[in-house]
Amino acid sequence: PRTFEGRWNDRLDNYRAVDWQDWLLYIIPTIVLQYIDNEQTKKAIMNLVNGCVMSLERELTADDLVRLDRHFTKWHNFLRREIDYGRINERVFT
Repeated sequence: PRTFEGRWNDRLDNYRAVDWQDWLLYIIPTIVLQYIDNEQTKKAIMNLVNGCVMSLERELTADDLVRLDRHFTKWHNFLRREIDYGRINERVFT
């Protein structure tokens, strides 16, 4: 199948969007999160992942849109708090 034609050992600038999508949807939740100690950070990352998973659905109901908005709002609120604490730069939104 076409999904197996990409290679993970390409240089960073050669990654396709689907490679980044795979990284976000599969690698982060199954491998990366276990190395993050802060529970709030884990929850925020999972809100981002869940929002992205939902956004890739073929069809969304009105309830789905509410949940999607909730996931991304929680992610953005987390980023804003981190900016306020001085842990990340405000340019994270650009």
